[in-house]
Amino acid sequence: MNETKNKSNCKSVYFISILPIVFYFLYYPYFKELYWFGDDFSLLYELDRIGLSNWLLQPFVENFCPFFKIIWIAVLYIFDFNYSYCLFFLFCIHAFTVALLIKILRSLNSSHTVTTIFALFYCACWIHKNLILFSFHLTASLAFLFFLLSLIFIIKYEDKNSKTYLLMAMLALILSNLSFARGVIFSPALALFFIIYSKSNFRKKIIIALLLLIPAILTYSIMTYLIPNRVSEFLPKDFNTLTSMFKYSASYLFGNPFYRLISIYTNTSNHLWFISLCGAIKLSLIILSIFILRNNKKLLCLLIMFIFIDFSNAALLGAGRFQEGLVSSLAIRYQRISFLSSFLMLSIILFKYRIYLLSLPILLFIAYPWHSQIKNEHHYWQGKDLSILIKQNKFPENKKRKKQLKKILPHLAPIKIMQDMDKKYNLQ
Repeated sequence: MNETKNKSNCKSVYFISILPIVFYFLYYPYFKELYWFGDDFSLLYELDRIGLSNWLLQPFVENFCPFFKIIWIAVLYIFDFNYSYCLFFLFCIHAFTVALLIKILRSLNSSHTVTTIFALFYCACWIHKNLILFSFHLTASLAFLFFLLSLIFIIKYEDKNSKTYLLMAMLALILSNLSFARGVIFSPALALFFIIYSKSNFRKKIIIALLLLIPAILTYSIMTYLIPNRVSEFLPKDFNTLTSMFKYSASYLFGNPFYRLISIYTNTSNHLWFISLCGAIKLSLIILSIFILRNNKKLLCLLIMFIFIDFSNAALLGAGRFQEGLVSSLAIRYQRISFLSSFLMLSIILFKYRIYLLSLPILLFIAYPWHSQIKNEHHYWQGKDLSILIKQNKFPENKKRKKQLKKILPHLAPIKIMQDMDKKYNLQ
C-alpha cells in the first residue's frame, strides 16, 4: 500500500477532535448530575490529612503521580469543585489527544482516509466512558497525552536533528511517568520506535534509546523506594503465581478490545470460546496489517510501537492485577491501549481494500452504546441522591432509589469522610 501517494494536505480532519466537546454539551444535562467517585474522595481526604507537599509525594495505590495531582487539584480549584465542570476538562483532554493522534499520523505520511477513519473510530468509541466520566482517571489520560507529545517531539528530532526536540521528548516522557504508574511502558515503547524509525547509525540509535529509558528507570526507582512492598508484588513468588500472571495477561491480550465492543450487544458471560474468537480476530488483523504496511516503513513503525505497548500493558497488568481474577482483565478502564492498535489496523485494512463504506457501520457499532451507557451511569451512580445524603444526611424516600444508593455506598469512602470533605470544599 502506497500511503504517500494518497496523502492529502487537507487539515479538515482536525475538526474530528472537536466532537468530544460537542458531545459534552449535548449530554450536559446528564453530566451535571454525576457526582464524586470513591477515589476522588480518597484523594481529597489524603490531601486534607497530610498537607499538599506530603500529598504530592505520597503514592496513590501503586501510582507515584505528583504531576497528575498538581493538575487535578488545580482543575478542582479553578472549577470551584464543580464535578460536571471538571468532567469538561477531561473531555478537552480527550479532544486534544485525538488532535495529537491526527498530527502523528499525518507526520508519518498516513493517507487522509486512514487518518480520518482512525480518528473517528478512536474519538467515538464508547469504551472511553470510564476515562472521561470519573475525574480520577485524568491520571491515565495525562500519561497518554504526554506520551503522544513525546512521540511528536522524537519524530521532529529525527527530521530536524535538533537536540531541543530530544530534550522536549524526554521532558514529556517524564511528565507522562509522573502522571500514572503504567506510564513506564511508554519509555521503552518510544525507544523501540526510535530504533526502528531512525535513519541514524546504530551507535546513535542505542544512545538515544537509552536516554529515552531514563524516565521509566527513575520512576521505577522512586516507586521501589516509596512502596517497596507493592512493587515486590509484581514479581512472581512461585510457578503458580507466574502461571496466574500469564493467564491474566493472555486474557487481556486476546479479549481486548473486541470482547467489550461485541459483548455489549450479546450475552457471552465471559465464555472462553468468545475470548478466543476475539483473540483470533486481533491476531489476524496484526498479521494482515503488517503485511499491508511492509513497504511503508513510517506507518509500520507506529503500528509496531502500538502493538508493543499493548503487549507491555498486558504483561504489566498480569503482574499487578492477577489477584483480581480473569474477569477484571476485560475491565473497561484497561481498553484504551488495546483499541489504539486495533483501530489503526482496521483503518489500514479498510483503506487498502477500498471498503470505505464498512467504516460507517463499524463507527455506528462502536459509538451507538454511548447513549445507553451514559444513561446507565447516570442511573447507577445516583449523583443527586448521594449529594443529598452527604449534605443533608437523608436517604431517598423512594425505596428503589434508596436501595440503589445503598448498593454503591460500599464502593465509596465512609459517609463521615465524605461529609467532612463536603464541608471543607463545598463539593458540587
